[in-house]
Amino acid sequence: MKKTIAMLLAFVMALSLCACDKVPPEMSKDTYKVGKKALEVMDEHLSGGIDAAEAEKQLAKVYDEIVAVMNSIHPDPSSPTYVNDYEYAKSAKSVEYSIRNFVLGLRGEVDSIGKVPDLQKTRDFLYSTLTGADMNKGL
Repeated sequence: MKKTIAMLLAFVMALSLCACDKVPPEMSKDTYKVGKKALEVMDEHLSGGIDAAEAEKQLAKVYDEIVAVMNSIHPDPSSPTYVNDYEYAKSAKSVEYSIRNFVLGLRGEVDSIGKVPDLQKTRDFLYSTLTGADMNKGL
């Protein structure tokens, strides 16, 4: 029953994210696009559509994409766009963090605080990052 509710909740949240497609002001369009890809893979795994190995394989590709996005953002304090660049870098780091933690959870490995990441919570964290929700403030 819990799994069915979790899958239904994930599906509804994914639909709402797809419907609005509004990029938060503190996030670049590239980060948003890559984050949506990661969220789709996470939702597909959580709903039982793909196994852990396939999810990890797909997330490895998405991870490379977010690293490329992160490398393209230069939060240089002397830049006239410094505030935006800093926020863009921070949101890209949140997406990268979510992908990395989800893969750790798939493998059953511990994160930096010594716990195996909860897949649903990691997915929800990414969702809140992509929607600009308060869950990520202070990251």
